[in-house]
Amino acid sequence: MKAQILYWLTAGVMLAAAGCSKTEPETPGGENEGEQITIMAGHPGAEIPGTRIAHEKDVTGISAYWTQGVEGCTDDAFKLYKGAAGQTFCIAENAGHKATLAVFTGTKPTGTGSYTAVYPAHRAESRLGSVTLSLLGQRQTGDGDLKHIGEYNYMIVEDIAEEDLRSVIFSPTVAVLGIKLSIPDADFAAKTVTISNTDNSEIAMGYKLSTRAYTTAKQLTMAVSDVSGSFTAYMVVFPTMLSQSLAVTVSGTDGEGVATTYKTQITVNNQREIVAGKVYSIPPAVAVANTA
Repeated sequence: MKAQILYWLTAGVMLAAAGCSKTEPETPGGENEGEQITIMAGHPGAEIPGTRIAHEKDVTGISAYWTQGVEGCTDDAFKLYKGAAGQTFCIAENAGHKATLAVFTGTKPTGTGSYTAVYPAHRAESRLGSVTLSLLGQRQTGDGDLKHIGEYNYMIVEDIAEEDLRSVIFSPTVAVLGIKLSIPDADFAAKTVTISNTDNSEIAMGYKLSTRAYTTAKQLTMAVSDVSGSFTAYMVVFPTMLSQSLAVTVSGTDGEGVATTYKTQITVNNQREIVAGKVYSIPPAVAVANTA
């Protein structure tokens, strides 16, 4: 089945619902010491609005827009590093409705070498050497729900020179699979969706920025809730090591509460390269009950 590419993922920060419960890691030396600066931050698909993602479905697929920042800098923030230590930069203002750029403010980090920016800040450790982008823990609530995507929509900028610091463009590291699952039992309550390469090769689960190395496993699982029968699951993935042919397993309970598993197979992007920054809408896949 051929997947339709719907849109560029335009940035990578969490939704308010996903991020307000997070605690921002402290940076050695304090976040408020030193020179305060502003940075204009954007994304590669400048013609499409985005960052601090509020996802909305529309006639072209899915769009991502800037939203207003909140007090306390737990949302709308990225981490800026120079050398080992980092500082948090918070959104200061929007450039306008459905803006493609936004202004961030924070303390200029001190250290040697070039700068590195990681979005979102709440998932970036205080020291650059410890930053690992993980896809574990994804959870979707409801059919076709998009809120969880922003939590894992990682963006980075590396090797930022001093003279380029005041304006940066983030690069995506992940893609999104929109998997339409056709379940024959309308009363089936799904609990998890798991993908794996059909050739049994490893899938990337995490990315350590300092070593540029991926952590891997045989499968990636996302928890789901509040769905019955057929539904669409949106899963964030690292394109690297992901084959175009994927096995999908959906586990849950039938109408009588009996544990049930359905399986199917999907093809992503019609054997073309899967790239970061895009969402792939996969035609309905009929899942068959697993009787093994």
